[in-house]
Amino acid sequence: MSTTFTIKTQTEKNWESGTVSTNEYIFEPQNNIDTILKDFFTEENFKLSDFNKSIRDKVSDDFLGHAFNLHLLELGDFQKRSLGDLITFMKKLSGEGIKTEELQPEIKYITNLLTSVGTTDFYFISANMFDLAHPKNKNGAFYTYYHLVNWFNIQESKITVCQIATE
Repeated sequence: MSTTFTIKTQTEKNWESGTVSTNEYIFEPQNNIDTILKDFFTEENFKLSDFNKSIRDKVSDDFLGHAFNLHLLELGDFQKRSLGDLITFMKKLSGEGIKTEELQPEIKYITNLLTSVGTTDFYFISANMFDLAHPKNKNGAFYTYYHLVNWFNIQESKITVCQIATE
């Protein structure tokens, strides 16, 4: 039986250099994070219209679509990362040796968000983890700077999915 997800909140922040969309979903009580991830990342549940305001508002018909081929995505493609590892990775997106005050605004936003969520375990996948021609990287040439970060609150049956697109 597949897990059912209901969207609870949607937040989207846009800057010239990128977008961060964060959605929180509730699901029926389930303790197996692998099952939750596997069930969520399907075309039925991981809908672009949930993440992109221009699609929700029907402003844009030329959105590129999913960065990942959801039919080929596997649980092993997600890396479990600690808060410190993830923040280090995000800060490097602005460039090596960049001071915190010089970070791109979306990187500042996401590092503040991750620090405030109250968990230390995150599940991460990035388009740049795959070769551009890799079949899991659906439109790799367009999505080099696309990242997903997921975290869970099992007690409240919540998954938060944060989609990060930078230039």
